[in-house]
Amino acid sequence: GSTPHCENGLVRSAPDDPKDAWIQHHVPIQRLSRGLLPNRHHDMNNQSAGRDSEINVVTGADEAYALPLATMLHSLLSNVKERASVNLYLMDGGFASATRRRLTRLVKQHDAVLSLEWIVPDVSTFAHLPTLPYLSPVTYARLLLPHLLPYLDPATYLAPDAVVQEDATA
Repeated sequence: GSTPHCENGLVRSAPDDPKDAWIQHHVPIQRLSRGLLPNRHHDMNNQSAGRDSEINVVTGADEAYALPLATMLHSLLSNVKERASVNLYLMDGGFASATRRRLTRLVKQHDAVLSLEWIVPDVSTFAHLPTLPYLSPVTYARLLLPHLLPYLDPATYLAPDAVVQEDATA
């Protein structure tokens, strides 16, 4: 398969790769990173960062699921063992700017967060698929994760309405 590359803020797949044709060959993304370096988990080992373990967590929602997402984020970040850290990737399926600021504030309250990256996938790719009040286009956007975040391995996807009750790093 082809490897996506970044160009002018777009992640592009090679147009000659037939299995990626449904992606429309571009996915706009926006990024906001917190910490010393964007994606610094690729540049530093856990010992030099003063952490024992590190996990990559991806999730996504839209305005309708903002409250369940906030609950999931709080439960996740409250259940990270001491000296562990989380690299958090949030897919924005259509948050109001005030909601996005509140979610960012919530995440920054937790010391376990090593980095925060907002990703805005092009959900128009999924316009022809069925939607329901609990099934929005951002639900389908997780299918794009290998193209949006090809450097993440491993990563855990958590549904926005999940509740983490035990150590998230175990």
